[in-house]
Amino acid sequence: MINSLSQKLNMKVNGYQIILSQELNETELNSHNFKKVGFFGRRAIKPERNEIVFWSKNCELTYLKEDFNAVILPNLDAKFGASIMYGTSSYLWYKQNNLSKFVFQIIQNKMAAQKHIEELEQKIVASIGKSYSTDEAFTIWEVGTQRLLLEYPKNEHGYIHLAMTD
Repeated sequence: MINSLSQKLNMKVNGYQIILSQELNETELNSHNFKKVGFFGRRAIKPERNEIVFWSKNCELTYLKEDFNAVILPNLDAKFGASIMYGTSSYLWYKQNNLSKFVFQIIQNKMAAQKHIEELEQKIVASIGKSYSTDEAFTIWEVGTQRLLLEYPKNEHGYIHLAMTD
């Protein structure tokens, strides 16, 4: 039986399985197009001093069952028009060499972010049940010491946060 929220969600970025508390493996991360966040990136996202952060740009997120309908891909094709385009990015925070936080962003398109977050929420409710908290901006699930937070776009970006609560 799967008792970890991160395992139940079965999220993968570029094929890399997101499991909170998983040990840092830089070689594995590099093979899935993650790069260590550098000096300027660290200033922008403000991790704690003891955190190591990895980042992937315009990445693919699969979740729950790996069917065609459980995926978020960037749309970078300009031939359909700039209003349809959007990017994605993903951040992995490691504390004491263990994954403590994951953030996935749908960026530069409020409509796409809203659509993807709504679809994800519906599939999560069908798979693991209703959230314990919902308002216009956030939907939150907690299982044990893990929390999933879906953040609906206030501007052009939508976010998926998965983190340890302790």
